[in-house]
Amino acid sequence: MALLNRRTLIALGAAIIMARSLVSHAGPITEPQAKASLLFNLGAFVEWPATALAGGERLAICVAGDPDVLVALRPF
Repeated sequence: MALLNRRTLIALGAAIIMARSLVSHAGPITEPQAKASLLFNLGAFVEWPATALAGGERLAICVAGDPDVLVALRPF
């Protein structure tokens, strides 16, 4: 049992170290990137009617007046 706990702790420690190294290399995001992320993720918090987006249809997000947001939204 002690061996299992030790292995679990080692795995957990390795996961934490890996996660920290990934986060430390991430740079700050720009305002257009933050806006694009908000637009993309906002749909997950909406209660859509049962008939909306039926059959795997895609949701169209339109951007007007800010080409930087449009460029930042494209990778999503």
